[in-house]
Amino acid sequence: MISGERLSSKRAPNGQLMANLIPELELIIGKQPVVPELPPKETQHRFQAVFRRFLSLFARKEHPLVIFLDDLQWLDGATLTLLENLVSQPDVQHLLIIGAYRDNEVSPSHPLMQTLDSIRQVGVIANEIVLRAKAGGGGPFGNQPAMSDRTVASRNACRDPG
Repeated sequence: MISGERLSSKRAPNGQLMANLIPELELIIGKQPVVPELPPKETQHRFQAVFRRFLSLFARKEHPLVIFLDDLQWLDGATLTLLENLVSQPDVQHLLIIGAYRDNEVSPSHPLMQTLDSIRQVGVIANEIVLRAKAGGGGPFGNQPAMSDRTVASRNACRDPG
């Protein structure tokens, strides 16, 4: 269980960023001061750092965190950048991200494929599992058209730093 005190220690001085993302968080950590304006690139870096610190509250050695993201092929550029930052930075440990996407909706030049390539280039372990419909068509759930899905598991942050 995460205490309000522990949440407060990780949020300062940018708690409003997480409260904007998760409004109910203010019920636990209270009203937050306004976050100073920064140029766009610095704003993005600050948000990524605050988001990583926030997730590190929940991703601990004694209680690893698993996040499942479906339909990765539809993520926008900012979310792909956040995902890449999250799995490639060493300050979040004990985190497993599982993502699923339809490989028939992406090409090698799709932003998702480029992000996965970038993630692998920095040494992150990203395993893929291909799911196929059973023989005879019908898809995995009856009379649906056959399709192919891929599940990607990125587990770089599960390594033990010590």
